[in-house]
Amino acid sequence: MRNKYFLLFFGLLIILIFNACQTQKVNKIIIPKEGLQFVSEDGKVLFLMKATEYGGSLFIYNNQGKRICGITAFIYGGTFGIANNEGELVASMAAAQYGGDFGVSNNERRVVAGMGATKNDGGLAIWNNKGEIIFKQPK
Repeated sequence: MRNKYFLLFFGLLIILIFNACQTQKVNKIIIPKEGLQFVSEDGKVLFLMKATEYGGSLFIYNNQGKRICGITAFIYGGTFGIANNEGELVASMAAAQYGGDFGVSNNERRVVAGMGATKNDGGLAIWNNKGEIIFKQPK
C-alpha cells in the first residue's frame, strides 16, 4: 500500500515540477553529481535520479533500502531492470548492439532464460539451475 502512495506522490511531484516550470518559465533543473534523492521521514532513499556518462538513471528502492527497479541510459539505448526484495536482479531488458535483449534470473542470480536479437536473427535459450543449457534456438 505504501508503494502505491509513493508512486502517486512521485507522479504528482513530477506534474507539480512540470507545471512550475511552465508557469515560471524555468527551463532546467540541475541534478547534483551525486544525484537527486527522495528520502523517507526515517532517512531511507526511496528514489534516486542521477546523470551518467550515457544520459540518466532512475532507481526505486524498497523500504529495506534495496534497489528494486532501475531505468538507465546505456551505450546502445536503454536498460530496465527489476530486482527481488533482496536487491538481486531477476529480470532485465535492454537495447543491445543488434536490437533488444531480455533475461530472467533466479534468486541466486543464475540466468535461467534469455531472448535477444543477434546480427542475423534472434535467439532464445533456457538454462537449468546448474547453468546447463536445456533449450536453445537457433541451435
